[in-house]
Order: sequence, then structure tokens, then C-alpha cells
Amino acid sequence: MEDSLPEYTVREHRWARSISVRTSLKDGVVVTVPRRFSRRRLKDILLKERRLLDDAWARLERKKQDLEVVRPERVRLPALSEEWAVQYEFAELAGARARENGSGRLVVSGGEEWFASVQGWLQAKAKDRLVPWLRRVSEAKGLPFRSAGVRAQRSRWASCSAKKSISLNQKLLFLEPELVEYVFVHELCHTVQMNHSARFWAEVERYEPDARRLRRDIRAAEQTVPQWWRLGREAN
Repeated sequence: MEDSLPEYTVREHRWARSISVRTSLKDGVVVTVPRRFSRRRLKDILLKERRLLDDAWARLERKKQDLEVVRPERVRLPALSEEWAVQYEFAELAGARARENGSGRLVVSGGEEWFASVQGWLQAKAKDRLVPWLRRVSEAKGLPFRSAGVRAQRSRWASCSAKKSISLNQKLLFLEPELVEYVFVHELCHTVQMNHSARFWAEVERYEPDARRLRRDIRAAEQTVPQWWRLGREAN
């Protein structure tokens, strides 16, 4: 019976060739199946392999516990020279969101969804502050791009497509300003050289004379990203 199974959501994916189970704090346990896969057959499979859902729920609970351990009391954004004291509200009516109260305090609501609330706030702040900053650097260097947006990639600081569309990672907010600008120059140079050839690095050094040092620094900068952001991103 369906009631004997832990709760889960089914999603079809056209590229799926088999059943897979994943977890996220936002969506809970998600079972991905090929398109037009029989729901009745899926139920039978999950009943026989109940441990797949049990293990998924156990992983989800561990993710929640890990995030609670590292829940921040303050959020530092070196890129913007900002630091926010965090106040948590768990009233259900407040909804899952984070807001600035005008006195240097970030008020976060949503209970267990606190990371989604903070990430949404970071996304809005990055879009509001990083994209115009990229545009100013673009104009100053004479390296135009087509469009820019903000995401929360797991690894890359940013990326540039062949169509000259730049995607910035919200975690750039955790870098010092000079490293943020180095990432901007790096991606803007990809509008000229879509590779990492010797010509590309020469282009980067043309626009940023201190590029070699900054390149070394950016490799180590991942350690400056707060643990709560890294754990939360992995959990979603």
C-alpha cells in the first residue's frame, strides 16, 4: 500500500534511463523516473526496495542536523563590506524569507528552511549589487558582454557562454573586492577567448597586471566560503 511508504515526490525526466532517488532540504525525497514510466510499477518497486526511501530520509535528516550545527549568528559579505547579525524567527505565519530590518540585522524566518531563506536573500543582493558592478568593470575595460545573471553553482565562481552571457555565483559575495574584480575580468576575457589557452591568459594579464597573484589567491579562496553555505548548497 502507498501508505506504508515514506513520503516522496515523483518527477519524470526525459533523459532518465532508470529510477534514482535524491534528497534536498527544499523538496524532500525526490524519485526521478523516465518519461511515461508506470506509477503502479514504480510503487511496486519501491515497496520491494523500501530501504531506498528509508535511506533517503535518513540522509535528509542528517543534512538537517548538520545545517543546524553550523547555522550562522552573523553573515559577512566582504565583497560589499557588509556584516549582518542574524535573528531567527520560527513562526509559521512569517513564511520562509530573510529581510533586512534597517539596523544591521538580518531577520530570518522559515524554521528548518532557514538556509533557503538566507540563500534567497543572497541571490537578490548578488543580482542587485554584483551585476551592476560587472557592468562597470566591463565598460572600464572595454570588454562588452551580452547578458548577466546570478546562480548558486556548487563549484565555479562564474562562467561565460559562447553567446557572451555571464553567470555569476552568489558566493562571490564572500570574497574580497579585488578577487571579485579578478573573476569579472577573467569571465570578460572569455568573451574574446573562449578557452584557457596561452592567448587567454595573456588577455587576462593585459587587463589585470596582477593576475598571476590573484589567480593563486582565487584557488585558495574556496576556504573563505562559510561552511553553512557549502553544506546548505550541497543539501539542496
